[in-house]
Amino acid sequence: MRRIYARALACALGLLIGNQAIAQTRTVALSGQQTPGLPAGETFSQFQRAVLNDDGQVALVASSGRLFGVWSEGAGGPLAPIANTNPTASGGARFTSFQRIVINDRGQLAIEATSTLGVGLWTSGVNGPLDLVLRTGQLAPFHPNGATVGQILGNSFGSTGSPPILNDEGQVALRGIISGPGINNTINNDKAIWWDRGSGVTPIMYARDTTTGLANGRDSIGFGQPVMNNSGQVAFTHFNAPNGITHEVVLADPNGTITTLASTADGFVDVSVTSPPRINDAGDLAYRATASGTGDGIWVRHHDNGPFRLASRTAPAPGVDGLTFGSMGDPLINSVGKVAFAAYLKGPSVSLPTGLFSIWSNAGGALAPVVLLGDEAPGLSDAVFKTINSSFSFNKIGQVAIQGTAGPTGGANGVTGLWATDKFGDLQLIAAAGDQLDVDNGVGIDLRTISNVSTLAPDVGGTGNEDGLASAFNEWGQLAFLATFTDGSRGVFVSNAVAVPEPTAICLVLACVIATLRRNPR
Repeated sequence: MRRIYARALACALGLLIGNQAIAQTRTVALSGQQTPGLPAGETFSQFQRAVLNDDGQVALVASSGRLFGVWSEGAGGPLAPIANTNPTASGGARFTSFQRIVINDRGQLAIEATSTLGVGLWTSGVNGPLDLVLRTGQLAPFHPNGATVGQILGNSFGSTGSPPILNDEGQVALRGIISGPGINNTINNDKAIWWDRGSGVTPIMYARDTTTGLANGRDSIGFGQPVMNNSGQVAFTHFNAPNGITHEVVLADPNGTITTLASTADGFVDVSVTSPPRINDAGDLAYRATASGTGDGIWVRHHDNGPFRLASRTAPAPGVDGLTFGSMGDPLINSVGKVAFAAYLKGPSVSLPTGLFSIWSNAGGALAPVVLLGDEAPGLSDAVFKTINSSFSFNKIGQVAIQGTAGPTGGANGVTGLWATDKFGDLQLIAAAGDQLDVDNGVGIDLRTISNVSTLAPDVGGTGNEDGLASAFNEWGQLAFLATFTDGSRGVFVSNAVAVPEPTAICLVLACVIATLRRNPR
């Protein structure tokens, strides 16, 4: 009975404090495990994507034998099947593969998939059937000349494509390329950006079309990746006709207007188009832009105030003696308007040609480094960060989740690992190669040694969790990840190591203790 009480106590403490990271992990799915919704003997084999919402519910893309499919906990229970490559897909086609997915806080999904009729975007309610939003080969909604959808999502806009966007209201946004007589990229009238706010897909804008959708006289030759907050506002960059020299960050509002928030016509030399601006529910935005004479800068525009520059290239990096900011990544903004971004640092002590990689945030008030390449890697013995992934996540508490490798100073890259900041802003190890993980959610013990670990999200540089992009790190600090083990098995897990309990945490503690004891009566 001592072991039972000890496990119950450990479970309770795991909800209240952020230590013993590897012990505070829930198994979502394992290879070799019976696949929900498939005949007996069909088991999971590979996992391609895993995303997480604020209720800690996971949706994943996985394979089971020769089938690929999507499974979700969005209905509030265990993993349940949503779609696979066996049955007929909504819209009169059969699915052949699944790419990126998003799960919102209602448990709804947006699914990028390839079917026998083309690439498309489908949405799924918690328990309802899949609904086709838009796919290639269909007529472009409300296009004045009857164009068709040529490319969307993963088969458009280069190797990374354009990820699906889904907000907590079930609304979606996407961009694509259209085709038809007289439509081509020579005259730059083949780009489109759409949204569906619950009553069907309509255009926000079509390139070189100044009247359809919300254009209202705007003449554009192309669009950047859109993001969408839970108020239904869509932010994106676009290029003004005729030559695209003028770039603008614009905001499409559900009231039917588009507002310019930053433009190269207003003193900016450039506005980043490689990654979208980021937005939160209040309408605050963060974006990377170049101002004349000062190089790259991270700009923030709060909904009730004008833009200000948070950081700029060549400016001193706060708290890092002798180093200045070099090139910068695209910023993320969280629900309270705080910002995080990646940057390379320059200075006499930096020998790397590109600079010293780092991640920064003003979540604690003043701008400060979260982590620098070469910093000590928490949770590992005699190890420093060798690489840090430029895609990371940032939540409303100001926590940052990163992926990287760590090893001895002067040695090889070492082991892969995941880290996240706790509520005090200190990095904590979530999981790393060499750790032992108990994959048994019950009172049993099934220890397996990790050989590799990674997140299976995010897209296009990361998310602040209110921009409609997929996330593996939710607002409470839970992190979904994939682990591969030395015995060849693999699984999807959720870590609570840095999770900050909600006000009902004490109820969860009691429930945890009671559930443990009920499973183990005297």
